[in-house]
Order: sequence, then C-alpha cells, then structure tokens
Amino acid sequence: KVSINEDGSFGQPQNLGAPVNTEFDESFPFMDSDGSLYFSSNGHAGLGLFDIFKLEEGQVENLGEPVNSSMDDFAYFQVDNSKEGYISTNREGGSDDIYVFNKLNPLILKGQVTDAVNGKPIPSATVRLMDEEGEEMVFLETDQEGNYQTEIPRDQTFPVEAKEISYEIFNGEVSSMQADDKEEIQYDIQLNPVKDVEYLAEIDNIYFDFDKANIRPDAAAELDKLIDLMKNQYPELVIEIGSHTDRRGTNAYNEKLAERRAKSTRDYLVENGIAPERIVAYKGYGETKPAIDCDRCTEKDHQLNRRSMFSVVKMD
Repeated sequence: KVSINEDGSFGQPQNLGAPVNTEFDESFPFMDSDGSLYFSSNGHAGLGLFDIFKLEEGQVENLGEPVNSSMDDFAYFQVDNSKEGYISTNREGGSDDIYVFNKLNPLILKGQVTDAVNGKPIPSATVRLMDEEGEEMVFLETDQEGNYQTEIPRDQTFPVEAKEISYEIFNGEVSSMQADDKEEIQYDIQLNPVKDVEYLAEIDNIYFDFDKANIRPDAAAELDKLIDLMKNQYPELVIEIGSHTDRRGTNAYNEKLAERRAKSTRDYLVENGIAPERIVAYKGYGETKPAIDCDRCTEKDHQLNRRSMFSVVKMD
C-alpha cells in the first residue's frame, strides 16, 4: 500500500505482507467504495491458476464461482454505486478476455409464523432449514411478532421445519433457484393448533364431588380458562363435552349423574358468554370410560374418574 499526500504525490510503498501476500504472485489490487480490497493471486488456495480474492476483517476469501474458474481470473473492477463490474479471464482458452458481471447482494429469507386458525403471530416458534443431506443448516426463533430472518445461499432448495409446543409440526420447502433478480424471499408459515382443548387452554380436567353435579370453585377457575380460549383465541372453536362418574352406584344411576355433570358444565359455559351452538353435544358416559381403571379404587382414583372432558369438533 502507499499513502497519497495532500499535494497528490505518493509516499513510500509498503508491503502488505501476510495474509495478502504469499511466496507466489499477487497482482491487480482494487479497493471498492466500501474499502474492501480485491486482488488476484496464484499463491492462495483456489479453483485454478490465478483466482480473485477479497480481504475482509483480516481474512483472505476466495470469491469462488462464477467469478473464478479453473483458468486465470484477474483484474477485478467494480463500478461505483453499481452492481456492475468487470474481470479479465482466459477461461474459454486462448487469449484473455474481459467479462462483465452483476454483483448480487446476500439473499435474505424472511417470513412470519402465524396461527392458521386465528392468524395471530406465534412468538418463540422455531424454524429450521436443512441441507441436501437433511442436516440442520440454520436454526431460528421467531420474535414477539412471529418474524424470522436469515441469509441463505442462492440456487438451492431447502427443506423447512417449523414448530411450537401448542401446534402441529410444519414441513415445507423454500427455493432460492432463479432468484438473481431478488434480494429477499418472503416465506410465511401457518401452524395448525393441536386439537386438544385442555392443552391449548392449559386447563386441568373439571372434577366433581361424590354424587354431585355442581361446578366447584376449582372447576370454575379451569372453565374460565376455556371461556377465554373460546372467546379471545379461537372464536370459531366448536367443542363437545363428555362427563364421567366413578364406579360407585348402579350403571343406570351413574349414567344419569354423568349427564347432569355434562349439562352443568355446558350451562356454565353458556352462562358466561359461549354461544350454545358452539357446544354441539354434552354427553354422559357414566362409569364406562374411567380415567383410572381399577377394581379396588382409592379415593384418589374415584376423584380422577369424576370429571368432565372436552374434545374439538371444529376450529374454523
């Protein structure tokens, strides 16, 4: 390198030394408007004879294909404030020719992960891009608005996986083929909620006292979570209620008791603002579907069997 004095004269040239210079030949230096140094060398590891390299953050980087070839590539030049540039090369064999190129900016892959039913963004969802061998290449986590962003190579196809604990796993594919005219690819992802009301609302089962069908305070607190889910998260959610008893009592009595429990569960939801048509059925199963299948049941076993549960009929 050499300094330029205020009067336009030049100072004493200085050898750049390593890592730019080697024991072989380095030539055709060019510095772009960003201050990046480009040069040609046959002393650094390359694709052919002379290759074009870039010095960035103290590291020498081979520009690779298509700039470099298996022959001589040199005299890199880029037009100021333009993507257009020129190199000299003998890649076709014979004499040196001048080639023009368009410098492509890094390709950005960005998108938003949203709920497929209500359209709301999903924060803390994970997005993974895989390589051709199925190995993880990029691991991302969405922000509070469900957004993600990363750089990807051009002219490739990547399998994509996205997931969040309350949603089914999404598998797709994004392509950067024929994207030379683009600087960004938008790839939005919609995740389907798991069809599990208790899981989505983060509620426990609705439990009942022995031989009772009234809604206990602890059960009301859990049902309030379900009401919030149905009003504010999934206003089109349609459910079915199934209620159960323990094994004490006759089958006929327990069936009627379970029906009363199902109705009291349904009535609580309707009284608190859930439209009746969003509860398509409320059934009593008596003692036929125990959570704990026991012959000599403990009181805890009996309690776990006295419950109301919910299933998804429709979400949208």
